[in-house]
Amino acid sequence: MLNCTFSYGRSMQCFAAIGGVLKKSGILKRSTILSVVGAVAIMQSPALADTELVTPENAIETTRFMSKIQGGSPAVLSRSRERYAVALLTGDMEGDGNWLTVMVGETSSLEAAVPEVVTRVFGHSLGDSHSVFRSFLTLSNELYWIDDETIGFFWEDEEANIQFYSVDVDEKQLHQLTDHETSLHPMAIAAHPDGGILYTALPDDLEESEEEFEQMVHDGFAIHHEDAYSLMDGYPAGESFLDRGWGYQWYYKASGKPAVEIKIDWQKKTPSIPLFVSISTDGRQGLISNFPQEVPESWKAYRHFFFTPTIERALLGKLREFEVRQLSQLQVVDLETLEVRPLWGALTHYYAKAAWSRDSKRVLIGPAFLPPEEANDAGLEGRAVVEVDPRTGKFWYIPFELEVGNTIVGLRWISSSAVEVSTTDGAFSFQKKGGKWKSIESAEAGIEKSVHIQIEERADLNTPPTLVAVDTVTGEERTILDPNPSLTGKFKLGHVEKVEWTDVTGRVWAGELYYPADYEEGKRYPFVMQTHGGADTFSLYGYPESAGLATGSGVYIAQMLAGRNIGVLQVRDEQHTDGVAVLSQGEDAEGYMAGYDGAVKFLIDEGLADPDRIGLQGFSRTGWLAQYSLVNSSFVYASAIVADNIEGGYIENVLLEAGRMEAENGGGEWRRSVWGRRAEELAGEVGRIQCGAYLHPVIEDQAQCRIDGMDVE
Repeated sequence: MLNCTFSYGRSMQCFAAIGGVLKKSGILKRSTILSVVGAVAIMQSPALADTELVTPENAIETTRFMSKIQGGSPAVLSRSRERYAVALLTGDMEGDGNWLTVMVGETSSLEAAVPEVVTRVFGHSLGDSHSVFRSFLTLSNELYWIDDETIGFFWEDEEANIQFYSVDVDEKQLHQLTDHETSLHPMAIAAHPDGGILYTALPDDLEESEEEFEQMVHDGFAIHHEDAYSLMDGYPAGESFLDRGWGYQWYYKASGKPAVEIKIDWQKKTPSIPLFVSISTDGRQGLISNFPQEVPESWKAYRHFFFTPTIERALLGKLREFEVRQLSQLQVVDLETLEVRPLWGALTHYYAKAAWSRDSKRVLIGPAFLPPEEANDAGLEGRAVVEVDPRTGKFWYIPFELEVGNTIVGLRWISSSAVEVSTTDGAFSFQKKGGKWKSIESAEAGIEKSVHIQIEERADLNTPPTLVAVDTVTGEERTILDPNPSLTGKFKLGHVEKVEWTDVTGRVWAGELYYPADYEEGKRYPFVMQTHGGADTFSLYGYPESAGLATGSGVYIAQMLAGRNIGVLQVRDEQHTDGVAVLSQGEDAEGYMAGYDGAVKFLIDEGLADPDRIGLQGFSRTGWLAQYSLVNSSFVYASAIVADNIEGGYIENVLLEAGRMEAENGGGEWRRSVWGRRAEELAGEVGRIQCGAYLHPVIEDQAQCRIDGMDVE
C-alpha cells in the first residue's frame, strides 16, 4: 500500500514512488544557487532517451513554464514593456530537487524575442517545516519586474527557508534580497525600485523549546482553544496548526536597513492567508490584505459561491475555521510610520490586483468587492474594477464587469486619466472625463507605443507548450522556445480529447479522455477514472493544469497509463453556474456518485472500456467521494486508489479548526453510509482497493477499505 503525503513540495518524491522509480542520492544535500550567463538551451534529461514509455521519473525531468496561479501567459512584461521574462521548472531525480531557469527576451523584433538565460537555481523544494505554501515554489512561482533591469523571484536558501531573490538582467548577477529567519509567503511581496520590500513571513517564535515543553508537562497546563492535532503535535499551550501554518506577519524592509514587523494586533487573533500586497509609485504607501478587524453584518449582502457561506460562518463566531480565515480586507500602510488603517469597508477578492497612478494619489483595483451599501451587482459579486482614493476610500467605477470564467491578469495606468484592464479575453482601455470613466479604443488612450511583438504560449491537449513571438503588424510568427523538443517524438502518448456525458439526473459532466496509445476502434481496454479537476492543455498527468509537466502532484499518471494501453478519463469537478455551485456540499456524495456512474456508462456505451477492468481514483476532496461511490454504487470497480482525503467532516473538526460540522457538508450521511455497513458486505464486491490513510492536520485521517478481501482501517 502506498501512502504519500500530499504536495507541499514533496509531490515529486510521492509521485515517483507511485511508479516505483524513486532514486535518492547524496548529491546536493542543501540548496545550491548558480548563476548561468548567456544563452543556454533547456536540454532534455538523458533519461528521456532511454525508453519509449513515459515513466514517472522521466516525466518529472521534463520542463514546464511557470505560470501565474490565476492563469495567463508565462511571459511577464517589464514596466516599459520592452522586455519580457519567463521562468521554467525542470525536475532532477538524481539531485532530488528542481531547477528554476529565468530567461529574458526583448519585444523590439522577432529576432530579439529569442530569450537568453539570466540565472539558473537549484533547490530541493521542501521549504520550511511550518510553511503550508512551500509547494508554490514549484507550482506557480511568479516573476516580478522590480524595474526594467531587475527581476525578483522566490526561492529557498541553504536552510530551506523561502527567500526573495533578484537578478540583474544585464549583468546576470544574482542577489538575495531577504534573509529572514523563517519562510516568506511565496505569493505576497512588493518590491520598490528604491530597495523597499513589503512582505510576509512566518513568526520566528513558533517553536517551543524542548526545555519549556518538558517544564509545562511537569508543572501542568490548561487547555484553551488548542485543537487536538496541536496537542498531539507537542503544542499544548501554543498556536494551533492553522496559526502556525498561516500565521504570517507583515514586515517592511527599507533599503539598507533590517526588516521591521508591521504591528497588526487583531491579525494574531485570527492568522490568515496574505494574498495581496502593493507599494505605491512613490514608495511611501503600501496596500496589504489582512483578516478584517471585524466582519460586519452588511457583508451578508455579498453573492459568491465561496464567500457567502464563509461570511455566515464568521458571523456565527467561527473565526478560527479553515474557510473563515480566508476572509480579508485591504489595509493602507504608511511605510514611514508603519501605521495601518482599513482602506474601506469591503471584502477583498482573493485574485485582486492593483496599479498605482504615477502620482500615487489613486490606485486601480480589480476584481473587487465594494462596500455593500455603495455597491452595484458587480461590486456585490466581486466582479468590479474601480479607481480608489487611498486617503479616503472613495471610489469611481470603471465601466467593466469581469465575466464568469474570465480572469484579470493585469492593470496599468497609461496616463493620469487613462487605464488598461488586461484579461484572459484581451485588453480593454478606459479614459476619465468629467469625473467619469468611459470605454475607449486603445489608440485614444495613447497606447500607440504598445508593443507590437507579443509573446504567447502555444499548446493544446496533444501538443506540448512552446513560446511563440507574434508580430501583430505583419502577422508573422516564430517559435522562440521549445522546452521539450523531443517529447512527442520519443514517447508513446495517447491521443486526448474533450468529452461530455450525462448522469441519471440529467446533469452534464465534462472531462478529458486519454485514449490508449495503440487504440483500435472496436476494441475494449482497461480504464482508470482520475477525479478532481482536469487540464485544458497538454498534461502528462491529467491534473493539475499548472503542473502538466516536470514535478507532478498527487496520484495522477494519465499518459503513463495511456502509453501502456490503459485508457484514462479525467473527471472534472462539478461546474459552477454564475458563480454558484450546482451541487451543494450536502449533495456532494450522491451527486458525484451519479457523475462517476455516468462516466462508467459513457465509457462502456462508447465501446471504449472493458466493464470488468475499470478503476477509480480519488484524491484530496474527491477521495471521500470516491470511497462513497465504492460502497454505495451498484457498479463494481475492478480496482481503486484513494489518497490524501479531505472532506470537511467530523474528524477534521475534532482534530482542528479546519472543517465545517459534518451535517453541513454531507459528512453525517457519509459516516452513516460507510461505517454503518458491515465490512463483510463488501466481500467479493471489489477486487482490489488501495487506500492512503494517515494523520494530517487538514486531511482525513482514516479510511476503511478492503485489499483482496482483507479489512483495512
